[in-house]
Amino acid sequence: MEKYPIGFWNLCEFELPEIWKRPREIVQEWDEAGMTLAMSPMYSEFPGSREAMFELLDEAARRDIHVMFYDLRLKKAWFPDRFDEDRVRSAALQLRNDFGLHPAVDSIFILDEPGCMRGLIEVKNTIKVSQIVSEVIPEKKMFVNFAPWSFGWGPERLGQGGKKYQDVLTDIVNDAHLGLTGYDCYTQLLPDGEGLTEYFHNLEVFRDMSLRTGVPFLNTVLMTGHFRYREVTENDFRWQLYTSIAHGADGIMGYFFYNRRMTGRYGLAPIDEHYERSSQFEKVARINRTFHKTYGSLIPKLKLEKVWHAKKSFANYPLFCEEEDENLIYVEAAHEAIVSRFRHQDGTLYYSITNNSQTEANQCYLYFRKGLNVIDVCGLQWEEVPEAEYHMGTTPAGEGIKAGWWHEPHYAGNWLSPGSMKIWKVLPNH
Repeated sequence: MEKYPIGFWNLCEFELPEIWKRPREIVQEWDEAGMTLAMSPMYSEFPGSREAMFELLDEAARRDIHVMFYDLRLKKAWFPDRFDEDRVRSAALQLRNDFGLHPAVDSIFILDEPGCMRGLIEVKNTIKVSQIVSEVIPEKKMFVNFAPWSFGWGPERLGQGGKKYQDVLTDIVNDAHLGLTGYDCYTQLLPDGEGLTEYFHNLEVFRDMSLRTGVPFLNTVLMTGHFRYREVTENDFRWQLYTSIAHGADGIMGYFFYNRRMTGRYGLAPIDEHYERSSQFEKVARINRTFHKTYGSLIPKLKLEKVWHAKKSFANYPLFCEEEDENLIYVEAAHEAIVSRFRHQDGTLYYSITNNSQTEANQCYLYFRKGLNVIDVCGLQWEEVPEAEYHMGTTPAGEGIKAGWWHEPHYAGNWLSPGSMKIWKVLPNH
């Protein structure tokens, strides 16, 4: 069964004894945290490393966790400005022969934020390295993570200041033969909502790039507070997950899972500095596992067609108003909300509403036009009955339908926790 990618950045060296000496146990931790995608520890060779990495990958395959392989041997062959084609090709062949074709490996990590250390030469080298590795290991996807837009900072890092970021990204993604891409943005957790516009604009930019290239994108969200970014609450993580989905992100990555930094201002990670599960682990695991048991098998089958904001608009997203949609008449919410229209692989329409408040519970309702069947696809079921459906019917007057998960057939909506999402299937009433 296809699963929505929820993963994390793993910046631990594989040679750490807390990692390589317990490969199966750490994969179990990933699984129990609700992760379906994992960046591998940064691999380097040492006595016992090959056997331990195979153990890790075998366990990931057994648990159906896709691995983004991070090979330090490949990175050291060129980064940041020492590109030599023979060295890169040799490292890529070594990766292919060692781990690159393992069934758990879904993608190959090339670089994070090209251009941020050595400018344009680093960008050009990233493209050349990705081309070589994709040629040597065509069976796997190449992954590059880009800097966020940040009011023009992103395109400047790529040597294209003044240009639309999605234009710049589209060229690089195509030239580099990427099969997966993404970015990281944490401004949504700055004080007093000062970074919300930037957060939503990044979602807009990268979805635009994805639509142009056909390459899926991952939104890296905050899992561990640091610098000015606040400690991540359960509400915060839920909000980041569902706002990403509501705006068409093809998956998320959390920064980061292991707190290996003992300097600077880094907060509590799911796995703390003692390599033990923290209270943050429980929060992240609860949000992820609840998602997988409600919408986890459905979301990968949906493609975003349109998104509106309600009550308050951020970035360039339009406010919903009447006549915006052929099925939806009105959106009612006490606080900010997001309305998304999706198309299923089978052609069916789905609508969702997401509470866009990070702190307040929100009563959110959708009013549909007459002559429609509105079906709740979440219900109260769990994984034993995926995509459970509850038919709510039409109003006696044949007017707009409101359908809900409870016992009131005149409402399409309910109280939502900060960041929570509700989804309905909408069909003609034949």
